[in-house]
Amino acid sequence: MKLTTKPEPYTLERTLSWITRQVAPTLKMAKRIDRINGTNIIESLVQGAKLTDKHEKIIKQQTASIEEVALQPKEE
Repeated sequence: MKLTTKPEPYTLERTLSWITRQVAPTLKMAKRIDRINGTNIIESLVQGAKLTDKHEKIIKQQTASIEEVALQPKEE
């Protein structure tokens, strides 16, 4: 009996769904604490974050013009 599933591809939609379920409530709380305390912890965390190659690839995909997408060779 196989108990594993095929992992879903890494996509912007999948990431945004995860943020909505897991991160957004905590982020909202932390931003409210920052506002009340006059701190900037959340902004510091975001500024210090490192983007991976996967993140950079998704940024390029999501911001590419129609012309750029049409001219890209098909991945196999």
